[in-house]
Amino acid sequence: MGCNLVNSKKGIFNSLFRVINGIKFFPFDQQLIFKDMIFDKTRKRSQVVMILVLLVQVSNIIVDTTTNSHHAYLMIFHTGTIYLSVVCLIYLGIFYFLNNRQSLNHKIHNLIILSCWITIMAGSLFFTYGEMIESHSIVNYTLFILALGIIPIIGIVEIIIIILIYLAVNVILGIYVGVPANIFQLMIILAVLSLYSAITQYSYSFDVFVEKQRLKDTNNILEQLSETDPLTGLLNRRGLKNKSYILMNKLDKEIESVSNVGLLLIDVDYFKKYNDKYYHLKGDMCLIQIANCLRDNLNHNDDVVSRYGGEEFLVLTKNIDDQKLISFALRIKEAVANLSISFGYNEDFPFITISIGIAKESLELKGISNDQFMTNIFNTADKELYNAKTSGRNCVSYDNIVYR
Repeated sequence: MGCNLVNSKKGIFNSLFRVINGIKFFPFDQQLIFKDMIFDKTRKRSQVVMILVLLVQVSNIIVDTTTNSHHAYLMIFHTGTIYLSVVCLIYLGIFYFLNNRQSLNHKIHNLIILSCWITIMAGSLFFTYGEMIESHSIVNYTLFILALGIIPIIGIVEIIIIILIYLAVNVILGIYVGVPANIFQLMIILAVLSLYSAITQYSYSFDVFVEKQRLKDTNNILEQLSETDPLTGLLNRRGLKNKSYILMNKLDKEIESVSNVGLLLIDVDYFKKYNDKYYHLKGDMCLIQIANCLRDNLNHNDDVVSRYGGEEFLVLTKNIDDQKLISFALRIKEAVANLSISFGYNEDFPFITISIGIAKESLELKGISNDQFMTNIFNTADKELYNAKTSGRNCVSYDNIVYR
């Protein structure tokens, strides 16, 4: 039985150690991923606290003045009310300023939050002292010290310091005023409960935040995988659809500066023959080389390139006139030819080549859904690609005219 009791105590101490060990990494100056995010949350929560304190002080002014409930010690309560009201207004202004200055050093952020709570603590001493000398009560002490444990505003180390200082100052005030001994007992019990509550709150906040970050990272990876062609690393059809939505919405917002969308539908010439001759492993290497070539020869940084299926690729570009669009396609065709991927299909195709069908649609005449717009421009490019392939391949077709 004694052994079980010892093991039980060890288990409790180990659990407490794990909680504290997890907490000690929570302050923003030790965990890089928490700095900006936690300060933003802290600032918002502190704003809420300041607004609530300000509302309470307004109600204090109204109630104390109209009811004369503290007639003997009204000056003490009025001093605390005015002090806290001014402090809240100043810090609300500071938080508004910080909301537009997120580049400030995180140590300054932490210092501001800590000073905010120190001034609130100092202001609450007015009310605690007034209640002690008036009725030997510690209602304000109770509310403040429990608030430290319930609302995870600052780090555990700071909370311990504030609780210990606040407890010590109020014990001194209690001795000076001459409050009953049981009041000191209540003050210490409340301080311990507040500290335990603070540790629990931060432990929970830490675990929830880490879990959310893991879930977010996992979802991002899954989304990226679902939109990416595993062989070439380009967008797949799903990724192309989502990317085209983003592009089209962006174009809608830039309608004054963007006039059209160009689409290049690309097909690797005689790729089935290449696969039959060199087998699929080398065929995959060929597609990877072409994909990298397309990625390196885009017209704009925000052009969209994808593997549409099999040996077909698709490139979306914007705001380009006919001649530049044709030149862009011819440049891509030459870049693939310059890869000099050995084929030997016949004397006309000693190396791998591509055929390209071009389509261009005016954005000003869009007037239809994004899906319909993309379907129309794709069908046009598909017809042009067919024209390029029936015209001998290794060429570019636009508006039924073949370019080599």
